[in-house]
Formats: sequence, C-alpha cells, structure tokens
Amino acid sequence: MKKFFFVAIVIAALCAVFSPLAQAGDEWKKTMKKNLEQQYGPFVKMGRTAPQNTGAVYQIVSRGINAAPAVNGANYALTKFSPTGQISGPSGLAGMMQRNDVAVGKLRKGDEVYVIQVLVSDDHVDFRIVSADPRDVNAGGTTYQLHLTAQVRFEFEKGALEETSAEEVDRHIAWALKKAE
Repeated sequence: MKKFFFVAIVIAALCAVFSPLAQAGDEWKKTMKKNLEQQYGPFVKMGRTAPQNTGAVYQIVSRGINAAPAVNGANYALTKFSPTGQISGPSGLAGMMQRNDVAVGKLRKGDEVYVIQVLVSDDHVDFRIVSADPRDVNAGGTTYQLHLTAQVRFEFEKGALEETSAEEVDRHIAWALKKAE
C-alpha cells in the first residue's frame, strides 16, 4: 500500500513539473489564435441551424469547399489546403464518412460566409465558417432552407507554423477567403 502511494505521489509530482513546460510551448498558438481572431472577427455564434448574429462577411474565392447543412450546430465538412495550395478532402475514416454523407455539398466561389471559430494546431490553422444565406437542402424528399457549414484547414509543413509570419498565414487563408466588399 505504501508503494502505491509513493508511485501516486511521484506521478503527481511529474505532472506538476511537466504540465507548465508543455503549456509554455503552446504560447505561440494562443498568440496566433488571438491575432487571427482580431483580424478576422467579429465571429458569429451558431444556434442549432443558423447564425444567431452577424459578423464580418467574407467571400469564398476557391472552388471545391466542402459544406454540410448546419444541423445541431456541429456539422462541419472538412476541406484541406496543402502548403502549396492544393485542395483535398479528409482522408481515412473521416473521409469515408464524409463521402457517404448525401447531404454534403459545396460552397460556391462568391458565396458569402461568416467565421464561427479559428483553431490553431501544431501544423495547421482551421477556420469554421457558415454561409450567410440559407440554401435549399433536400432530405428525404422534403426541401429545407438551411445554412451550410464548413471547416477549412490550411496546412503547413511540420514544425513550420510556429515560425510562420502573420503575412504568410494570411496568404494561405487568401486561397479560400477574402473580405466581402
């Protein structure tokens, strides 16, 4: 029993020591996220099927952005932009599930969207977006007016995003989105 408590104390001590060190390495992500939020906001809040407010309006400038009907506020179809600007969908199980979803559509070049959220990871930046206007979506023979949501991922070379300038990140984002005029 004493051995168990000793092991538990050692594990707790290691967690206490290494947790702040791991978080300190993520400060750049928080800073980048904050900067992107300031630049691309204000963001909209999503209700179950539609934005609850308006925010900054952007236009889609690329073809092939996967989208899904905004149902229960958490249905995002993924589109990825490689470091060279090539477009692809998700791979693996997520890709199979998305391809089999008959409700997945596309946001068209020129469609107006709002930004819902920005996510920053080690090697990519994600923008979650929602169409400004609803679109007719046919489900089970019934047509509904629904907004479309998408998650647009801008990928960077492994380990390079931390050192990437804000201007370079903006150039990647410009492959898919521009401020509406």
